[in-house]
Amino acid sequence: DKIDFEELKIPIKTEEASKGLSNTITATGVASKGEKAEGKVTISYDANCEDEDTPDITLPVGQIITSPGGKTYSLQSSVSLGCGSSMLIIDVPIIATEFGKEYNISTLNQTFAVKGYPNVEARNNTSTISGGTTEEYTVLSQTDVDNGVEALSETAIEEVKSELRENSGDWEIIEDSILSSVDKASIKTDKKVGEEATDVNLDLTVKGTATYFKTDGLTEGLKELLRKKAEEDNLFENDKDIELELSEDITKSVTVEEVKKDSVKIKIVASANIKPKIDKDELLKELAGLSWDEGKNYLNELNYAQKNPEVIFNPMNYPQFLKRYSKREGRVLIELKEIEVEAESE
Repeated sequence: DKIDFEELKIPIKTEEASKGLSNTITATGVASKGEKAEGKVTISYDANCEDEDTPDITLPVGQIITSPGGKTYSLQSSVSLGCGSSMLIIDVPIIATEFGKEYNISTLNQTFAVKGYPNVEARNNTSTISGGTTEEYTVLSQTDVDNGVEALSETAIEEVKSELRENSGDWEIIEDSILSSVDKASIKTDKKVGEEATDVNLDLTVKGTATYFKTDGLTEGLKELLRKKAEEDNLFENDKDIELELSEDITKSVTVEEVKKDSVKIKIVASANIKPKIDKDELLKELAGLSWDEGKNYLNELNYAQKNPEVIFNPMNYPQFLKRYSKREGRVLIELKEIEVEAESE
């Protein structure tokens, strides 16, 4: 619950934050659609019918044939060939295996190889092959999604980090412990990758965590440690009979030396000044009613610093012999300034 300076332990905690953002991304992927080319071929079987062992063959629906240009087509009806039946079948319908105008064949008598049957060939000797078309359209690509996530997450991650920093209160955030990333399961688009689209809505959530250490009581504890150290080193003792004290302003720096899952090692460097203890009310009481020179002599004898006090009387042209330190409250103003002086060398 609190900092333990004797055991050198400090409370830590972990906080979480999340941020959901949406944006519209532009689809840039390209896909194609179209119609498949169709036509008819004549299939012939080059068999040695004098050989009694020559088999009859049947080409099934879907049998692949290949054009001279390497394009593939499939038969739309089965074909039986053999010496006992027919060696030639005319007008067998075919269709391209893919859509596209490149599957159109306008020249007759092109020879097609029949896959798996070297003694069988097909020719389009009665009709051309036509009807194949190609049309390009825009689709959502994975790259579009990835780029959109990257752009959107940069903003979300910074907002999550800012929120984590604002959650500190009496706790100080450890910058090295801030972790934030996109929740992969949260990435959503209103179009699927590969689907035709122009503008697509993208939603995602960024989650972040950070570790904090407690600062409540830190300054007070450090001040007590510094006071004890000053006493141990006899820093409050002096030969001028001046009461010294520790300054209220504590300078401290906190660095994280090590971060583990359940613990954090923190290094704290703190310092404060030793300075004369000055009671303004006591000074005002001593100065009240003194002549100008008496007051200056009193201040010069205080020996609070190597530099003599600066004393100003307003108005500036007031007669010297009439100058006195007023007894009325608020007429004498005392301003304390800290100056750095070099320590005398031994």
